[in-house]
Amino acid sequence: RVSDIVEAFCEVTPIRALRVDGGLTNDDTLLQIQADALGLPLTVGATDASVIGAAMLAGVGAGAFACIEDAAERLPRGRTVTPGADPRTRAERRERWLSFLEVAARL
Repeated sequence: RVSDIVEAFCEVTPIRALRVDGGLTNDDTLLQIQADALGLPLTVGATDASVIGAAMLAGVGAGAFACIEDAAERLPRGRTVTPGADPRTRAERRERWLSFLEVAARL
């Protein structure tokens, strides 16, 4: 479903990469599947950004950061996972996923 959300956002603004964090980022296979499905690199946060992100948003509101982008640039980053699937493979997998959703909705 992440790819559905990213696709919707891409209709409004270009997305060059996603930053991800949390416990599931310890699963290299999941990260590779996600990068392949999205066709985007994933930058893994060096720390869980949920609490830090909330504090940085407060910092934007308080004027400590000029804007959200300025605050986001200061988040610590870890490794980057790049997509390995070619566009054709990605499109085929996306079609299979959409077919699965149609079948599942009928159950």
